[in-house]
Order: sequence, then structure tokens, then C-alpha cells
Amino acid sequence: MVKNSQKFKHPKGLWLINVMIAIQSYASYATSGFLILFYTYSVEQGGLGLDKTFAGDVMAYLGTIGSLLPLLGAYLTDKYIGMQRAIQFGILFNSIGTLFTAFAHGRFYVFLIGVIINSIAGAFFRGNLSAIVGELYDEKQVSMKDAAYSIFYTFVNIGSLLGPIIGGLIYQDWGATKGADGKIAVYGFTPAFLMVSICLFITFLLFTFGKNKLLGDSGRYPVGKNKHESAEENKEDLKGSKYDKGRLYAAVIIFVFSTVFWSAYFQTQTTITLMTDELVNLNVLGFDMPITWLVSFNGFLCIVLAPIFGWFWMKKAEKNNDWKVATKMGWGMLLTGLGFVCFVLGLQSLGGKLDGSIKMSIWYVLGGYFVLTVGELLVSPIGMALFSKLLPKKFAAMSMAMWYFTYVVSSWITGKTVGWTETWGYEKVLTIIAIIMGVLGVLLFIIANPLEKIMALDKIGKEDEEELEVQQA
Repeated sequence: MVKNSQKFKHPKGLWLINVMIAIQSYASYATSGFLILFYTYSVEQGGLGLDKTFAGDVMAYLGTIGSLLPLLGAYLTDKYIGMQRAIQFGILFNSIGTLFTAFAHGRFYVFLIGVIINSIAGAFFRGNLSAIVGELYDEKQVSMKDAAYSIFYTFVNIGSLLGPIIGGLIYQDWGATKGADGKIAVYGFTPAFLMVSICLFITFLLFTFGKNKLLGDSGRYPVGKNKHESAEENKEDLKGSKYDKGRLYAAVIIFVFSTVFWSAYFQTQTTITLMTDELVNLNVLGFDMPITWLVSFNGFLCIVLAPIFGWFWMKKAEKNNDWKVATKMGWGMLLTGLGFVCFVLGLQSLGGKLDGSIKMSIWYVLGGYFVLTVGELLVSPIGMALFSKLLPKKFAAMSMAMWYFTYVVSSWITGKTVGWTETWGYEKVLTIIAIIMGVLGVLLFIIANPLEKIMALDKIGKEDEEELEVQQA
């Protein structure tokens, strides 16, 4: 992070985007915690009735497609559409696609129609909602942009805190149908998805009626086609920098490490969810806690810890001894590996009895989630802000699309891991993940200095001044 002590007030448009991402995150996380259960529970129980391996494959392929399409969406956004219209279009279609999922009722083809619509929708708003944050600031306001993405990430986690709590209550209690014995006969997946569709439509209305006043021209036009800028200013937006080549190399390196991180982290939505459902005692003080609340625990921790991390980074920057990007992410990798060690220790506490007759303490899972969250805060907001800086302005939407593109391989691996646990077992798979994360963390420490050099973050916004000095010399 580059030191910047200039006082600056965040634009009002940031708060519009923050409220939107909070609602969108709430809607997304309301279902992500039980999605694998929706796939695998029988049709009679309200699910799709898929076997675990096929369900994992479905998640892998859908996650991959959903992460590939934003690259196409980013290209169309930068060249023809503009971020504002892309976001508006995407959120509306996301609401419609989720409505199809809500009323699938075991009909796989209806579910697929919803998936196709949602995939197209995600291509246009998934990365743009993040990218437009960077458009609200001048490129020289490096520290303010970092602060903006930290605030943005906090709102993401406000949604991720509330979504699983309410989503879990809907599918497991409020919207569920119980038999005469008091046990759940049909889970409330349909009302849970319906709630998500409604929330997304509210977000669409909020953006439609608020964008002109609060966002102004930020992200309104395709790159280089701003009607309120001169031809020279538009040309400047398309201009490159002598540092671009090194920054692109750095972006590729960060992309690889981030992909591996998300491959591990998103096990919480598949492998860890299934393990918890089968082998963890979720009864807390006589209350059977919905599995989705574990995702809320992660959101709660992010809300509590993110401001502490933000304060810590600002203090380091003020003293001009901020950690290098690779050092931050290296610690994130190591802590993620440690989180998986917690899960492995929980499995070992069962003494080899994996038939569900003995349940592990939930504290192993909560401990693992705590460490994973600390690791997440050292990788995700850092990487998100970094991608908005490393790519040239002419690739404004593409920068966030590349960040979300890290989900492509990670989504495939995350889904495939479900099948691997069927063959190797939970303990072996989670141990391998812990080791990989530890090795990559150490590797990031080793390459920290050369990576910092090629990123040239201290030169951002100063390229024109350097070019002018060279011309005058």
C-alpha cells in the first residue's frame, strides 16, 4: 500500500454499491450453505435427488462456466455496454433465473434453465459490481481505493452474516414441512430460493432509481467513449504504461496463488458441509443449529476482524513499513492450511468411526472457520484491490473479471473434491489440502521482493509525470 495521508471523503456512489453488494451477498449466501444439500436430498425431501459424486460434478461445471462467462461480459462491458447498464441487466436476469430454480420441484431441466439464465446474468454484474468501486476514484488515490475495497468487503460480509441465518431458518424451519413425528418431511428449499429472487429484484430497483444521482458518469460509458470527456481524455483512458508488462506478469502470479486459495477455501461449501452434516454434533444448548449458520459465523468474524485489519494496515502505511502484498497473502495461505488442520484433528477425534454413530465437537469446525477467516482477510480484499490497480484503465471491467476468473479452476477442484472424499475419505483429502497451502505460503514469502518490484505500485498515477520529465530532459 502506498502512503497517502490526504484527507478525502468517500463518494456517495460507494454507499449505493455497498448496500447493493450487501443485499446481493445476503441473497447469495442464503442458499450457498445448503446448495449441495439441495442437489443431494431426494425429490420427496424437496431436493433434486442427485448422488454426491454427480452433485459435485454439477457444482464444478456450473462454477467453472459461471466464472468463465464474466470474461466475455467484461469484454462487452469495456467495449460496448458500460458498467452501469451491465450491472442493471445482470441483476434483473439473476432474479429471474433464481425464480426458475425456486420452482424446479425436482425437474432437472427447469433447474438447468435457471442455471443458464443465472450464468448469463453473472457474466455482466458479478465482476462489474466490484470494478465500479475503483471507477469512483482517481488512479492516484491508491490508499483511498484500498480503504474503499475494505469497506466494500465489510458490506459483503454483512450480507454473508445475515443470509445463511435467515436462509437456514427458511429451508430447515419456517419453510419446511414436518411430519407427525416432528421431523422434517420436506425441506423449504423453494421458499428459500424465492426469497433470494425477491431480494435480487429489490437490488435491481435500488440501482435503477439510484444510479444517475449517486454514480453520475462513473462506469456509465464504455472505456474511451465518455461523452463528457474530450477526445484527448478518452484517448488517455486507452493509453498504456511502461510498467504494464511487469504488472501483467504479477497479475498472473497472483491469479495462480489466489486460485489455489479459493480451491481450498470453498471446500466449506462442499466437502466441509457434507462432513459437518454427517459427522458433527450441531446441537448447541439443546438447539439443532442449521449448517448454513457456519457461513454466518464466517461473515460475523469478517465484520469483526476486517476493521481491525484495516486499522493495522493503515498504521503500517503511516509508518511506511507496510507488508508486501505477497507477504500478506503468504500468511493467508499458511493460516488456511492451519484451518484444515483443525478439521483433520476433529476427524481424528472420532477414532476411525465415520458411520455417524459418533459425532465430533462443533468446536473443531468453529476453530477451523476462525483460522480460515483470518486467512481470507489476508488474501481476498488484498487481491481484489490489487487487481483493480495492476491492469490498465482500458481493462477496467476486465480487472475484476480476472479476479473472479480465479474461481474457474477453484470451482472445478472444489466440486471434484466431493468425489475424491468418496474414494479417499475426508481425512486424507483435507490433510493434502493443508500441506499444499503450507507449501504455497512459504513460496510466497520467497518471491515477495521480486514480485513487489515488477508491480511498481509506488509508480501508479505517476507514469505521465515520468514521461514528461523524460521528454523535457
